Amino acid sequence: MESLKEELNELTSSNNEKMIFGSFVVGEMEIALNVKLVQEVVNFPESLTKMPLPTPFLEGIFNLRGAIIPIVNLKELLSLGNSHITGSEKVAIVECSGAKIGLVFDSTSEILRVSSSDIINSREEQEQNQYMSGCIKVKEDSRILHVLNVDSLVNISNLSDIITKQKISSGVLTHKEFQRNMKKCIAFAIGSLNLSFEITGINEVIKVTELKESHIQCDLCLGIVELRGLVIPIIDINYFLEGEGYIHGEIEDQKIILLKNEGVSIGLLVDSVENIQSYSTNDLMPIPILREKYKDIFIGCIASEDKENVILIDHNMILNDDEIIEISKGHDLIYNKDFKDENFERKKVINQSFISFKLGDMYGFEIGDIKEIINYSTGIVPSPGSSSYVKGMLNLRGDAVTIVDTRLLYSMEEIELDPEKAKILILEANSKLVGLIVDSLESIVTIDINSKIILPKIVTRDLESRLGSDLKEVITFNSGEEKDHVLTVLDVKNIAARF
Repeated sequence: MESLKEELNELTSSNNEKMIFGSFVVGEMEIALNVKLVQEVVNFPESLTKMPLPTPFLEGIFNLRGAIIPIVNLKELLSLGNSHITGSEKVAIVECSGAKIGLVFDSTSEILRVSSSDIINSREEQEQNQYMSGCIKVKEDSRILHVLNVDSLVNISNLSDIITKQKISSGVLTHKEFQRNMKKCIAFAIGSLNLSFEITGINEVIKVTELKESHIQCDLCLGIVELRGLVIPIIDINYFLEGEGYIHGEIEDQKIILLKNEGVSIGLLVDSVENIQSYSTNDLMPIPILREKYKDIFIGCIASEDKENVILIDHNMILNDDEIIEISKGHDLIYNKDFKDENFERKKVINQSFISFKLGDMYGFEIGDIKEIINYSTGIVPSPGSSSYVKGMLNLRGDAVTIVDTRLLYSMEEIELDPEKAKILILEANSKLVGLIVDSLESIVTIDINSKIILPKIVTRDLESRLGSDLKEVITFNSGEEKDHVLTVLDVKNIAARF
């Protein structure tokens, strides 16, 4: 495809008196594009990132050398019949209102040198089809090519963000003009969507036990759960994002992400919580947004070579949605009036959040102690001469991470790891990066420190002998179920001091 682009460029420079068009076949239609608009032509991507709030003609987005490109299915947009994508199609990367989009064609055809007199600007055709600016009649074989008006195809809502990012990438602007700001997000999956929230926006993550029926059940509200006396409506976030909606019983081990502000408390049902990622706001890649509704919900795309692209969305847009507010207030009125009255006079709640994980029993770290959580990797390189519990080193985006077999570290029973569930918790202390392999990630637990119960040493003596100074405290908490849970909290600084 590069040769095609080179050929186009040569023709452009040698024939200034004529315009150069490339022709492409889509369905039974042959379409002409001014080559000045065509950046390049690539094969249809092997992997696409699906977008929430989809439009029928948007197949998804992909990362092309640092730019997020939305892929537009022209057959769907132009109503040209069967729009099924087989993967053998070509994608023309074109400039649309200053940003790049990808147009799907069945095949490329030929290069044409055309005089302005050869272009028929048919008003009748333009009125019938807003996406065409005219047609070209090929004298040699009397073919008619329709000239595509690229700027009329889509309306990109966040064009200024796209152009700013392109200026930074090209060196027109420098990162000095931006404050480098590292943040964390929690990535989760819903159907075919890979999404994330900034971690500070999440109140808690709990396992799905039982969804009880709500008195104000609706398509958006799947039911309720009770958490420490507070009844919380559970929102079908897939339905909210105009996906297929939740299908009962299809996914095991689902999670509920709790979001909360001063007036609204809701839970979002998701298929799984994947990991915690660090990202720089400078490295967030703007996504060309092709529809107006909820356009501000998209913060950007977090792209990396070793993980799937993740779309970062703004949780405040969900909490501030009129229908969500109505559902939350309706449940407060029916279920939570007495709870809120009782708690009004209580002393101020001070929450402490932990990330919990399994090593047989449940362990945890304070959420601020974790730099990142990644999936278990087979790319760990052995480190000869290290302690027996050091599994090796891992290259994490250019940083060396010491990977520890946590079960061996604490003389626990060895098990065969399930690579689908096992995670690596990345800790940072004294400029050292240490990765702890754990059986699985459980949830995020938020506890009011006024009600936290720290177990006395007499009942934690066995844990102290096994964990030593790595043991920070052992606490009990209630997650809304009848029984209390025990969480063994580990000390990051003491763990990192070993390495």
